[in-house]
Amino acid sequence: MIRSIAPVSRSTFYPVQPVLSAEQYPFTYEEDRSPLNRGGSYNNNRSFHIPSSAKKTMDHAADYAASWLRQSYELRAAANTLANKSTSAFEKRSIQSSQAGIVSGEATSEASRTGYEIQALALAQPQRNAGYDFAASAPSIVSAGKHSFIVDVDGHQRIVSVSVGTSDSNAVSLGKIRDAINSAKLGITVIVNEDNAAGTTRLEAIADKTGPEQSFSLSDLGGSLIAATGIGNVLVSGTNAVYRLNNGPALSSPNNEIMLEDGKASLQLLETTRTPVKVTVGYNADAITEQLSVLLGQANKLNAAYSHASDYLNESLKQNVDQAFRSSAWIGITQSDSGEWRLDAERLKSAITRQPEEVRTTVAGLDGIAPRLVKSLARFEQLPADALLSTSSDELQSFMAYQSSMQSYLQLQMNGVLVNSMI
Repeated sequence: MIRSIAPVSRSTFYPVQPVLSAEQYPFTYEEDRSPLNRGGSYNNNRSFHIPSSAKKTMDHAADYAASWLRQSYELRAAANTLANKSTSAFEKRSIQSSQAGIVSGEATSEASRTGYEIQALALAQPQRNAGYDFAASAPSIVSAGKHSFIVDVDGHQRIVSVSVGTSDSNAVSLGKIRDAINSAKLGITVIVNEDNAAGTTRLEAIADKTGPEQSFSLSDLGGSLIAATGIGNVLVSGTNAVYRLNNGPALSSPNNEIMLEDGKASLQLLETTRTPVKVTVGYNADAITEQLSVLLGQANKLNAAYSHASDYLNESLKQNVDQAFRSSAWIGITQSDSGEWRLDAERLKSAITRQPEEVRTTVAGLDGIAPRLVKSLARFEQLPADALLSTSSDELQSFMAYQSSMQSYLQLQMNGVLVNSMI
């Protein structure tokens, strides 16, 4: 059993000096074995340390490498989001309509990428009743007292009662009727339609759902409220939608939402048409654009971290990131003269419309932008810190003279984890 794990660390207690790799003795008690210690001169002078200039360079290099690694984690996370099937925008679906104001739609990630032609011959309508117009401020047309009436919605009846006062105006009594029916939650909604210019008011009742199955009726039970207000008069009957799918026979629906693929996709009929409307279930271009924008933003931050420390860092760090984006101009990804990556959203969406599979392959395929970034960055993150540094940098020459000696004094690995004990 692993008892504990801790990040590797190294004390700077031991002196460091440049020596031949075959003649390194890391601990103080071993120094008398060193060929360099003959005559005791070395044993009498153990004050050798890394020069301050080299140490300062090492500190800067370590900070820059750590900063680059921190930002590389962010870029790799963004790339993983695009490459991973459970989070990639390429697994989302959207519906594009040739006439968005007439037919719109939605699709789940399970929907097939395909096309349809749909023609709306008639839209589904909810039943609508309208009462008489009355002078709003005139005494109530409904007599004072308690009135009961029956509301029947698709065969389900409910008795509703309203009390009208002797001083109630038409506006007040109609408001009481509205509130009584709406509070009963019967599947219809009553409104008081006021014409301020004419000074009139009337009741209107509308079914909450479309289709003939949601029809309703109102009739007096005790009193004359329904007859007096005219709210029982049907203005528009509830009807089904009638449509054709892929030039097939006329079909009907109790509402204007047409379900496809067992509900994986749906179309909303907004207006009738004389000719079919083409709709396409495909990749969600907006979602893909958003994830790619995040990816490029993180790539630019990583490039900025490299540029800030280019005198210290290995140039392959930048080259590998930039290489992942090569040959992607056709989907709208370009690099400015200053090295900043940019995304032309309109060009990307156009490419998704024309060549959806090619776009997916370029971005999230096995050798696409996102997987390449994930692999490259993961490889860099596994390397020891000194592998991230530039061996040809003038800034690091003073440090490189001490590198082999320093490594010999590091009795622990330079990266990974340390197991303290096993039990």
